[in-house]
Amino acid sequence: MNDELIENGYTSGWAYGLGRDPAMRPIMLLSFRRLIDAKIDFDTMLTLFDILTAHTLENGTFPGKVETYNVIVDCKDVGFFELPVTSFVGWTLHM
Repeated sequence: MNDELIENGYTSGWAYGLGRDPAMRPIMLLSFRRLIDAKIDFDTMLTLFDILTAHTLENGTFPGKVETYNVIVDCKDVGFFELPVTSFVGWTLHM
């Protein structure tokens, strides 16, 4: 995977760190509308999500204090038949 693909994947804004919840767990947000519009393939999505998750685990968790994270999947403005079901199922199995 080249740097340009990574940059284009993240500048589309389909996945990002949102902040922390009241228990100080990191929150990541995935926007399926932006993912569909960016036309990012499944393997690229998994790679980019793995990079974001690794960054979150490395910099957003603390052993013994904050050891988990939350993921919000935003499906706003995504029709039922437009939802990439195979990608969504594959992503959940990958996690």
